[in-house]
Amino acid sequence: HAYTMVLVDIIARYKKSQGYQVYFQTGSDEHGEKIEKKAKSLGISPQDEGKVINNNLCPAPNCQTELRKVDEPAYFLRVSKYYPKLLKFYSQNPNFLLPANIKKELFENFLKNDIQANETPLEAAKREVFEETNLVIEDLEIVEKETIGKIKFLGISEVQEINSQDRDEGKMSKSKGNVIDPLELLKKYPSDLLRTYFVAKINFLQDGVCDEDLLKEFYQDFLVNNLSNLVSRVNKMLQLYREGIIPSLEKEPKNEKLTEYKKKCEFTVKEFQKKMDQYELTNAFSQIKTLLDETNKLISDLAP
Repeated sequence: HAYTMVLVDIIARYKKSQGYQVYFQTGSDEHGEKIEKKAKSLGISPQDEGKVINNNLCPAPNCQTELRKVDEPAYFLRVSKYYPKLLKFYSQNPNFLLPANIKKELFENFLKNDIQANETPLEAAKREVFEETNLVIEDLEIVEKETIGKIKFLGISEVQEINSQDRDEGKMSKSKGNVIDPLELLKKYPSDLLRTYFVAKINFLQDGVCDEDLLKEFYQDFLVNNLSNLVSRVNKMLQLYREGIIPSLEKEPKNEKLTEYKKKCEFTVKEFQKKMDQYELTNAFSQIKTLLDETNKLISDLAP
C-alpha cells in the first residue's frame, strides 16, 4: 500500500504542477474476512486493530498456507455475454489499461469465464462508488473485476485509465508474512529516500524488488555520489566566484559546451514530461538522473 500511495502522490503532485484540479483518494484491503475473524478471537473490533494478520488461512492456494473450502451463496458476472463488447472497447482504447501485457492475460485467463462478483459479507464493510475517475492503480488480481464493473455493469464510463501492478510468484502478501513495514524503514531512513527508491528501482509496469540492502546501495550511488555531490560542487562555486548569488542565465550561451548542454536539458525535460504523462515514473526518473549526470560532466569539462 505504501508503494502504491507514493506513486499516486507523485502523479498527483505532477498533475497539480500542470494546473490540473486533482483529488487524491486512496484505500486498501486491510479489512478482510481473516482480519475480522482474528479480531473477534481477540475480543476487539477490526477498526481497533486494523493490522491484525492471520497467516493460517488463505483462499489462494499459492500462499503456502492451509487451503480452506468455503460453501456460500455467490453472484457471478456473466462475462461471456459481454466479452465481444469488452474486446472492442479495449481495442478502441489501447491506453485504458497499462501495461499492455496485462490485456493479453486478462482476455486469455479471466474474461472467458464468469467472475464471482461478491465476497463473504463483513460486518464493518462499506462500499462507495465515485463517478468521476481519471486514473486507477490496481493489483493484477482485481483488474478484471474493477475494469468490467466500471465499464459496463455500473454504467460508469468516466474512468479514463487503469494501471495494473504486475507481480511474480514472490509477491509480498499479508498471508505469506513477508511484508516489509515501511514505518520501520522510516525509523532508519528519510521518507524522501524511500520515495525516490520506489520510483527509481521498482517499476510498477514490471516486477521489482524491495530490499533494504538495495536501498542502502541506492542511497550511496544516487543521493550521495550523484545528487549530493552535485549540490555541494555548485554551492562551493557560488560561494567562491559569485558571493553566494545565483547569476542570471544568458539566453544564448556563447560557450559551445554550454550551448550543447542547454539543448540536452531542453530535450531531457520534454522526455521527462512525456514519460510522466504516460505514467512511466521509473523512466521519468531516468531522465532526471541523466540531467544530473550531464550537469556533473559539464562542471568537470569546464573546470580550469
